[in-house]
Amino acid sequence: MLDLDFHKACLMELMRVSSGEVRIFPLSGLDLRPYRRLEEMLSFLDSKDIEADIAGVPFEFQRGANRMMTMKRRAAHQRRARR
Repeated sequence: MLDLDFHKACLMELMRVSSGEVRIFPLSGLDLRPYRRLEEMLSFLDSKDIEADIAGVPFEFQRGANRMMTMKRRAAHQRRARR
């Protein structure tokens, strides 16, 4: 199993090479279980000034896999306001 640090590094790399938005779908594994460290990941992204939103989608990749995470860099004025 790939660990939390691996997933953090992957998401940061995706943000680095993106035009500003990254979408992750699905948020569950092949075992149909939700990613168990999602809350930790959301906190990590927040600490890196990345806004991450979880939203339902109108389709399922697998049974119950119907949520997507959208990540965007915070604008400079939003970063300053948070500090």
